[in-house]
Amino acid sequence: MQNKSYLKIFIALTLMVLSFTSQATIILNLGIIHKKALSASEGHILVSEVHEIKELENGESFFVTMKNGVGVEFKAFFVQNLNDYGPSPLIALTGKIYNSQGNILKSITENDFTIPLDSEKVLVFDDKAGQEVIIKIVPRLL
Repeated sequence: MQNKSYLKIFIALTLMVLSFTSQATIILNLGIIHKKALSASEGHILVSEVHEIKELENGESFFVTMKNGVGVEFKAFFVQNLNDYGPSPLIALTGKIYNSQGNILKSITENDFTIPLDSEKVLVFDDKAGQEVIIKIVPRLL
């Protein structure tokens, strides 16, 4: 009789552990490059880079800021297909890109930034003041 209670406890613990590990986590390998023209006549350009790896749940948002004030704010989520089971092979990002003055350089919608897993997508945004922001993202599953 006692063996049955141990078996029930073991099965309950196993199911509980499996429920925690069944959540799909998005891993974003993110690179942001900011280029600013110092003197256009002489061709001097100041380049700043930041690279981060973000571990996110579906629908979680994050903010990355560089030392010079350029930043990106994104929300990552799976693009669900009703015919597929499990996590989708497509990741969508929405958010905003800020220039060094804190102004919104670009708002990103789901249609602009849908990425298949394990592939790189690059977006380039520039303003008329000689600043350029390049964003490289590679999504993976944990």
